[in-house]
Amino acid sequence: MTDQLESQDTRRRLLAGLPIDERRLSLAGASTAVLEGGDGPPVVLLHGPGAHAGQWLRVIPELATCHRVIAPDLPGHGASEAGEESVLAWLDELITATCEAAPVLVGNNAGGSVAARYAAEHGDRLSQLVLVDALGLVAFDPAPAFAAALGAFMAEPTEATHDELWRHCAFDLEALRRHMGERWEPFGAYNLDRVRTPSVAAAVQRLMEEFVLAATAPETLAGIAVPTTLIWGRHDLATPLAVAEAASAEYGWPLCVIEDAGDAPPLEQPEAFLDALRSALAMRVLRPGDAGFAEATLLWNGMIDKTPAIVTQPSDAADVARAVRFARDRGLALSVRGGGHNIAGTALVDGGLTIDMSSLRRVDVDPEAKTATVGAGCLLEDVDRATQRHGLATPLGFFSEVGVAGLTLGGGLGYLTRRFGWAVDNLLAVEVVTADGRIRTAGRDEHADLFWAIRGAGANLGAVTSFTFALHEVGPTVYGGLIAWPFERAEEILPAYRALTSVAGRELTAYLILMRAPEAPFVPEEWHGRRVCAMATCFTGDLGEVDRVFAPIRAIGEPVIDVLREQPYVELQSYLNDSEPKGDHYYWRTEFVPELSDGLLTVCREAFAECPVAGAEIGLLHIGGALNERADDDGAIGNRDAQFVFGVIGMWPPDEPRADAFRRWVRAAGARAQPFSTGATYINFQTADEGDERVRATYGANLGRLARIKRKYDPDNVFRSNRNVRPA
Repeated sequence: MTDQLESQDTRRRLLAGLPIDERRLSLAGASTAVLEGGDGPPVVLLHGPGAHAGQWLRVIPELATCHRVIAPDLPGHGASEAGEESVLAWLDELITATCEAAPVLVGNNAGGSVAARYAAEHGDRLSQLVLVDALGLVAFDPAPAFAAALGAFMAEPTEATHDELWRHCAFDLEALRRHMGERWEPFGAYNLDRVRTPSVAAAVQRLMEEFVLAATAPETLAGIAVPTTLIWGRHDLATPLAVAEAASAEYGWPLCVIEDAGDAPPLEQPEAFLDALRSALAMRVLRPGDAGFAEATLLWNGMIDKTPAIVTQPSDAADVARAVRFARDRGLALSVRGGGHNIAGTALVDGGLTIDMSSLRRVDVDPEAKTATVGAGCLLEDVDRATQRHGLATPLGFFSEVGVAGLTLGGGLGYLTRRFGWAVDNLLAVEVVTADGRIRTAGRDEHADLFWAIRGAGANLGAVTSFTFALHEVGPTVYGGLIAWPFERAEEILPAYRALTSVAGRELTAYLILMRAPEAPFVPEEWHGRRVCAMATCFTGDLGEVDRVFAPIRAIGEPVIDVLREQPYVELQSYLNDSEPKGDHYYWRTEFVPELSDGLLTVCREAFAECPVAGAEIGLLHIGGALNERADDDGAIGNRDAQFVFGVIGMWPPDEPRADAFRRWVRAAGARAQPFSTGATYINFQTADEGDERVRATYGANLGRLARIKRKYDPDNVFRSNRNVRPA
């Protein structure tokens, strides 16, 4: 007990005065000590073998001024307990528990090897990867003097062997001791105490065996798609600079060399390390063939075949402004990629410059004001996870892998639209870079004309870098899911759906989907691939009212699929993701419709009965409610008469030989519904081959005002990779 108290006291002295709090989290079965502090985009710091989060003490104060810093003790290290599960599973749970947006993952020594392996498997969860004197790029083969000092310290950890090891870790140990001042004593004492603890020594051995002694497979490293930077001490004796230079050449990772440093630049040269880290987090530029280019230009709709000449990956609005000015001044076609989920493929531009916003994934929630400020690279799941921690949400789609930016700039609809209107009806302000390269804030009281136009035609007006939304009390538990009946009962089901939507309160959203049942575990095997009439539902009201609200659906009777249940809102927002896999070819025709007439329901039934496309769907999305209560000129979005969206959704694998025939069928089926349309359609659902007349019809009476605002802010039509509105 005395030894434990002394260890805790030494740790407190080591960390005293740092702008952080220490808390314990249960992660993958391990009680973990985590240092947290600061505000801003999250940065996760992973230390090396036998070390602890105190390794970062000289850079934490500065980092915490502009980042949310998360520095854990690895399992079995420092004050953390060893766990039964893998270190990668532990890291995944750490990121889930501490990061509201995709973090920058920084790993030093063995922490770098852990970070690289994690990035290869879960790159979609990271914004960037920074490897600092990382082990594992090659098999562990340190300089002989370093190996001897390491072996002596592990065999007999004393103050003398500790300092001798650090004489080989650091370029200038005496300088390091001077700069650390009074912290050197508790630093050394805590290092010794930990390595003398049998469980810590065992954890070090496990970490070395799994992540250090053997090289990470080259194909694993080549599979890292997240932007990656190397920071290396010139005098590293554990993994020489030549290793980093070879990795930089092989994988296209930028390399920053820290002078007068060994394998611990954050301790030895904190100012130089921070400069290198800031540079790493600044805008990245990619060209065809570069590592990361293929990932940056991969779109959800595999039918889109475009190759930009340049992709920039900005870290803030200033970077976006530089990219816009660069493209404008050189006459390059310009596009902006948010989530890459637009069916028309407007995120990319052939031979031009694409601004990839994927690094801008910060979400700031103010639960008292009920607002969220969201980076332009966020996906719906980023926002839903952050807001649902406070029981709040805003209307954002029904596929969690969709990008917030594209969805919102085109108006935005989802399960909550009936209650709260279009997404842009809940938009309070934006930060946007306009065609002149200026960063502006637009809202109802500032650049009000620009804000009006952005609310429904925003891709035409600039590159929006952040959105501030109003939030509403929703969940975190809701009721809903999928229920389906045989298509042979369509003449009964479709009128029942019309009756349901005519009386449903706004807390209930029900989408009708004519589809083939998927080969999913929740579908009886005998129904795999067979035609069904399905309803995708979401009820966000009083759960005590579920039986009453769903009585009309239950009254239909004898469903062949029924997965309606209470579930987290974030789960309901994502369960359809697998129904539209990334990379398939997608081709649609859609219409806004004011009512479900007999004629329209007949078109739905007959068209699906004749459908030759195995992956096709015909859908009716009920959106009527709050959006209809606003004036048609409340935002460029308009379309306040829409009650439903009708859609013919075609999808097939990339190698489908009948693709041309399938597209003809989609167009023909869509044309059959046009007599029942309001004359307009949702701009985000328009395909690349739909003409300008469709854009004009969608904006209707708002088009003239929109074109005049376009002339004011983008007279040269710099932002034209979209469903374009030309300047008046």
